[in-house]
Amino acid sequence: MEPGVPMLLVVPRLTKIARQRLRERRAHFADLTGAIHLHLPGIRIDVDGAEPVALPPRTKQTINPFSKHASKVLRRLFQVFPEPLRVSALAQQATISLGWASQVTEELVSRAYVRVAPDGVTLQDPVSALSDWMSAYDWRKNARRSYVLPYERDELATVLSSAFEQHGVQWASTLLFGVNQRVGYVQPYGAAQVYAFAERPDVLQLALQDMHAEQVQEGSNLELFESYYGAAVLTDHHRIAGTPVVSDVQLLLDVAHYPLRGAEAAEILVRRCLATSLQLDRGDVTRLLEVIHS
Repeated sequence: MEPGVPMLLVVPRLTKIARQRLRERRAHFADLTGAIHLHLPGIRIDVDGAEPVALPPRTKQTINPFSKHASKVLRRLFQVFPEPLRVSALAQQATISLGWASQVTEELVSRAYVRVAPDGVTLQDPVSALSDWMSAYDWRKNARRSYVLPYERDELATVLSSAFEQHGVQWASTLLFGVNQRVGYVQPYGAAQVYAFAERPDVLQLALQDMHAEQVQEGSNLELFESYYGAAVLTDHHRIAGTPVVSDVQLLLDVAHYPLRGAEAAEILVRRCLATSLQLDRGDVTRLLEVIHS
């Protein structure tokens, strides 16, 4: 550079201290915040740029592991317990994306429900996961329609199986009707409760017509539930004497806070089924029962 030609320092950003020191040295500078300092014959410019606005720290979005799509991960881990599942296999079996399976797994780890090891993801605290899920779940959020069918109670399972399967309706029994089929202890009262899904509403209607079902407001012997979990509510259902029953986990969620002998049915289900499948000790069972009877 030729002698006497002024130099201009241009940088993305200068701190206040850096600007002051450059002024003291009579240096010319400018930065991308709008700051500029020139002191030449006939030219004097001294402007401080705008200070950058501090953005609030980004907070990580919390995932609700009991929501419609996220719950598919827990359902699968309960089903394979105590075996581990790699996240890729978990995503495939739960029919969700790999990215979503990873995000949900991270949330489950943060809650200490699961642990991640080289061989995969394993449910490590099923009691806490079930307890929190029961507290968050409300069976009354499921849409419900009531019907009268011209059959005796002991005929309903056979009639439902025949009509629904003939029309391709997916279904499974739940609440006291399901618990009675699963453990044969708590006798159901009132209507038989089932989840039912069809790709088209008219298909379900045809099945109901075949059973001579009449929709009513009260005095029904059949209640059809449309779960807010969608078809996921049928995941890993049992088939007992030809009749589908929702999984023990879903059955517990439904019946735990059901007002008519629900707590009694839930306790029997825990002692007869879940205590064995989830390898619960006496303390674990007590913790679950405290939630059920709270």
